[in-house]
Amino acid sequence: MKRQRIESSESEWKSDGPDVLNAKSSRLVEDIQTKSDAGTSPDTNLNSSLESDIEMQRFEKEEDDNNLILRGYQKELAEKALNGQNALIVAPTGSGKTAVLTEIIKQHIESTEQKNRRVLFFVPKTTLAQQQFKFLKRYLSCSVSYIIGELTALAPPGLKIKNSQVTVLTPQVFLNELKSSKEKRYVDFSDISMIIFDECHNATKNHPYKEIMNMFLDEQDQKHNVQIVGVTASPGVGKAKNKERVKENLLRLLANLNITTAPCTVEKNLKELEEHQNKIRESLIQVKTETEFESKVLLTMSDIEQNVKKLNTENEAKKLSNIPSEKAKQVYMNWIDQLKQHGKLYMSDQDAARKLITYSKHLRMYHWLLDLKNLIPQAMLKTNKMVDFVHEGSENIELEEKNEELLKMSSNIELPMLGRLVNILGDEFKKNPEARCIIFVKMRLTASCLEEYFMNNNELKHLNPKYLTGTHANVQSEAMTKDSQESVLKSFREGVTKVLIATSVAEEGLDIPACNLVIMFNYVTGEVGRIQRKGRGRAVDSRAIVITSQESDHLRKEEDNKICSQASDIAIQDVKNMTEEKLKMQITDIQKKQKEDRDIKRKMANKSSKTKESPSKWKVLCGDCGSFITSADKLRHIDNTHTVVMDEKFHGRMKKQAMDMKKGPTIRGKGNFLCYNPKCGIKIALNLVHKKTLFPTLSIKKIKLQRDDGKVEIPGKRSNLPFAINKSVHEADGEEMQKSFDDNPEDGDEEMLDEDSLLYDEDDTCELLELI
Repeated sequence: MKRQRIESSESEWKSDGPDVLNAKSSRLVEDIQTKSDAGTSPDTNLNSSLESDIEMQRFEKEEDDNNLILRGYQKELAEKALNGQNALIVAPTGSGKTAVLTEIIKQHIESTEQKNRRVLFFVPKTTLAQQQFKFLKRYLSCSVSYIIGELTALAPPGLKIKNSQVTVLTPQVFLNELKSSKEKRYVDFSDISMIIFDECHNATKNHPYKEIMNMFLDEQDQKHNVQIVGVTASPGVGKAKNKERVKENLLRLLANLNITTAPCTVEKNLKELEEHQNKIRESLIQVKTETEFESKVLLTMSDIEQNVKKLNTENEAKKLSNIPSEKAKQVYMNWIDQLKQHGKLYMSDQDAARKLITYSKHLRMYHWLLDLKNLIPQAMLKTNKMVDFVHEGSENIELEEKNEELLKMSSNIELPMLGRLVNILGDEFKKNPEARCIIFVKMRLTASCLEEYFMNNNELKHLNPKYLTGTHANVQSEAMTKDSQESVLKSFREGVTKVLIATSVAEEGLDIPACNLVIMFNYVTGEVGRIQRKGRGRAVDSRAIVITSQESDHLRKEEDNKICSQASDIAIQDVKNMTEEKLKMQITDIQKKQKEDRDIKRKMANKSSKTKESPSKWKVLCGDCGSFITSADKLRHIDNTHTVVMDEKFHGRMKKQAMDMKKGPTIRGKGNFLCYNPKCGIKIALNLVHKKTLFPTLSIKKIKLQRDDGKVEIPGKRSNLPFAINKSVHEADGEEMQKSFDDNPEDGDEEMLDEDSLLYDEDDTCELLELI
């Protein structure tokens, strides 16, 4: 490979792999020519959805009517599954994995060996469900349906599965069905003949894929005749650091999916596969960024840290953990989270605890500012919205003074990284006005701000840039609705929008036929993410560019990712070299050990539930300032999922914030309940509409509990409550209901309370609670 040296005032970087050089502000470094051996990442499933749309267009050209004709390498990938074996298929993005799965399903359904064949096709994200459904519907002659979380309230999902031969769905839908008692289920494993896991590398830890397979393996004695097929572009390496651990990571994935044979990869038809893989040029650009403002931000953070130490000493609280020196890293964010917990648990003075939590919020704001200051205009004005200055106490004066000083400095910050991004986009669209570009960023705030900036740029606004983020809101910004996601995707697919700015959580599916330019803007994912990025550019002569600052460690991460990708390939080959007997024995041993661990956890959970205390011993307090909210014996539950306050005095203790909120087609809220402490004011509960009644539904993350002996606990989630909530809201008598909920929906709310909106959907309600 020839290397073109470009003179640069910026530092040069070398490694044992391909050289990656820096360049001046208007130039690229060096293009690294490589074949696209793309994969998927635990962080994102964007490629799988890209692949599906490309396959659809490809097969529209190559097939007669609606019949699939697999290529040689695709037949090689499908061979084990077509023979009825459980199989893990590993193949690059763009190789036509969805077509392979479609042929496997087709032959499985048409087989006469077993009647009542029924297939579940699991996808990790909602947008991907409809997309895969369309592909399968086109090429299968049997009944095909799809179900996602927000549709479950419109018809019983279990019955819909039973009425279809093939169902594309998100895993939580089926998991909810399995968690019901057997007599309440419409469908069970005994009704299923094949399960397909798309992006099956997710089948680890507590992912719904893994939970479903845990339940399946726990019922092994029932001998369910279900064939399992998993598909991924790369199984990844997890956190493994040596060759043996990487191999163990792959064996665990096989065990989790109940697959006792080696992964299916292309070997015999490798040349044919390479002929159908586009080449993509990779570049990494490092840009020198400013340091003066950053130094001032770091100094401000150090001052706040000193206030934290002083406050902690004055209250004789438990010693704080050491403060990380690198304040822009995730380790510092973890320390901030610990600091907030420290205030809630170990500060006896409630006002001191509130101050400590206030300091933690400001440190969190500046932590984000360190990342955003080089990426978007007016970053500090944006991050200031993450903190509520209004409800702060005496500490507010000092904090605001420091913040005002930084605000004055921030107006003069230069943004060379953003300038480089604009130049690259301008050059690309001058050469090819019909090009498409995806820019990936870490934060949704970055995505929305870049859209705003591009729309105000006369040279770029004609590209109609749009941002795409996930459906969960957070402190940075509000969530997108699924309808708005679909609208943006449609605009990009049709070429109305030429530039898409996306976060990794926008992985519900990007069914884009071709992309000329993929840019990672100061953002690098894990090892599989690197492989996946190379597969996103599908047009001829497409490019993948990483733009980062000289001070970041993204360059090192990219090299680490490259090495981990190689380690994953070696592990696959090592497993393929094992004898069938040895492989099956090792996987069986892993499954046996995992089953023993699950049994122990279940026994401990059962023991814990039997020893739960009486709620009458506990008070519910504001998680930040410790103000009294209610006593725990006033709590009730909705369907054993959400925690409702049934206390006639609750409304007098809280501030009400009226607003209409919606999540999905079925869930409505009429506002929030805020802590009444004027120095606090955090949102604590959602006014949720359920069966024509407004219920104050607690966000467990926003509370702490105090026992009558003074012990304090922070549950974090409902399952960690030290007491049982045995009464449902439906068990309350009429008088109790009337006293507790005297502000039910007013006249004129008929639209909000139509019949569909009264149905309860757990997933969407959880997401709506995230908004507070």
